[in-house]
Amino acid sequence: MKIHFEQSGGFVAGIRRPPVSIDTAALPADAAKAWHDLVAAADFFNLPPTSSPGPARDAFSYRITVESEGKQHTVQTQGGSAPSALSPLIERLRQAGHSREK
Repeated sequence: MKIHFEQSGGFVAGIRRPPVSIDTAALPADAAKAWHDLVAAADFFNLPPTSSPGPARDAFSYRITVESEGKQHTVQTQGGSAPSALSPLIERLRQAGHSREK
């Protein structure tokens, strides 16, 4: 499975963090399983491609693309309007991005 994550916006509009790409085939089995579990728990492939903007004016925007078993799906959402099931995946992707910036 491959996951690509982009985050932009926030308090100071226009902030764009470097994209995060995860290839579970290159990870140890337990780490790969953790990513697969997050995608499954979000029911990612059944989420709508976009979610309606929430009231949070300065929220981050997220674009997540997952490729798995010949399927590809992209979801674009904002922090204030992200489906609750997607929040753990977003948080883990944000953490992965922060650890790579250091």
